[in-house]
Amino acid sequence: MKWDYAYPFPDLLTFHDAPTVIEQKLFVMYLEHRMRTFQGTYHASPDYALWYGWSEMQRDLTEIKQLAAEARSAGHVASVNVNPVATQAAPTKK
Repeated sequence: MKWDYAYPFPDLLTFHDAPTVIEQKLFVMYLEHRMRTFQGTYHASPDYALWYGWSEMQRDLTEIKQLAAEARSAGHVASVNVNPVATQAAPTKK
């Protein structure tokens, strides 16, 4: 299956056209549960932030990891070693 993204990661602005369950779950995680976590924290409601935001994000993340592992083991997705930008070494000055 080929996805035509401009970058090597899903574009959350095209959520209506998300071709996989993982990307649909990522959309809900990012735009709904992340916002609930932020709103609950902003309005000093830790119970709301925890139960309706953070806990739901953790459940989504667990499901995404499981689906990704299943897709890799079935050979649908190539295994990649992703190095996040935050962990890359800064360029050295000469």
